[in-house]
Amino acid sequence: MVLVLGVVVSTWQAVRATQATKAESRQRLVAVGAQAQAQSKQKEAETERQRAESEQQRADAQAQKAFLSEQQSRRLLYAAEMNLAQQALKLNNLGRARWLLERHRPHPGEEDLRSSALISPPGKRSGGPKCSKIGV
Repeated sequence: MVLVLGVVVSTWQAVRATQATKAESRQRLVAVGAQAQAQSKQKEAETERQRAESEQQRADAQAQKAFLSEQQSRRLLYAAEMNLAQQALKLNNLGRARWLLERHRPHPGEEDLRSSALISPPGKRSGGPKCSKIGV
């Protein structure tokens, strides 16, 4: 009887050990799957971060390009209107000349285009207005 009881207990322990091994294998597979999924998510996050960084750089470059374009447009408008102001003075149209000059009085934070035009001697200006000092 003791021998039968020993066989039953040994068999029962063997079955439990086998079940524990199978459960451990399942948990290991789940853990490996979770780890692979986490690595995949991490790669996706890194790719998305790089994409966002690239888009930010592109947006910054476009903003800089727009800013430079606006500055160039302001300079060209300034040159054109200073030529018109000079013509208005030649025609003795002081009101129009003053109006044109006042349009280019800078607002807070804006570049003062008047000073750069007046500092350079005539003929040495690069792209600036073709006018002389006229009370700006």
